[in-house]
Amino acid sequence: MNVTKAITAAGLGLAVLLAGAVMGRKAPAEQRPEPRVAARSVILETPEAPAPSVYAPPAERREASRATPTVERQTLAALRRQRRADQEFWDELGGLVEVRSSVAPADYREHVTSITTGYLGLENARAVVFERTSAQALEQIGRAWKVRDEAILALPAWLGADERARKEREIQERYEEAKRQEVERVEALLDGTPRHLRFRGRLGEWIDAVR
Repeated sequence: MNVTKAITAAGLGLAVLLAGAVMGRKAPAEQRPEPRVAARSVILETPEAPAPSVYAPPAERREASRATPTVERQTLAALRRQRRADQEFWDELGGLVEVRSSVAPADYREHVTSITTGYLGLENARAVVFERTSAQALEQIGRAWKVRDEAILALPAWLGADERARKEREIQERYEEAKRQEVERVEALLDGTPRHLRFRGRLGEWIDAVR
């Protein structure tokens, strides 16, 4: 009986040893790291390219931050100066219109033309041409206005309301066309600078104030 137990125990021990040996050989293969784990660790360890704004030199960052505000301040300051000059000119012209009845016509026109050429920045020959051309244009416009008034007064009294309105409209249109031609003569002396463009937009108002 003891011999049988000993043989059985020996057989069980040998089976345990064989099983352990088989498991020991399989474990390293199962625990071996997969290739994708190593690849993933490489990707995580690769540093990303630094953002230009973060790694830019401090002086360049400061210069970039100051560029736009500086340009905007300069532009706004220039616009304020332009508007102030425009306002001062038209205010002075309006004041002259209010007192023109107490000033000789020749003196009035000479003064208005003088401040206008100064406002437009015209000097020497250009100022002389502007003064001569505008004086001629104003004279022609004055004549056209006189012709207009005389033509309206000469309309027969027996005309019906509709016929009179039609003829007065035709007379007014002829005057407007004559005035437009003279305004274009003065307008041709202006250039494409911002101040001249703004003055061109109010040229009709200027002529009405001078004539």
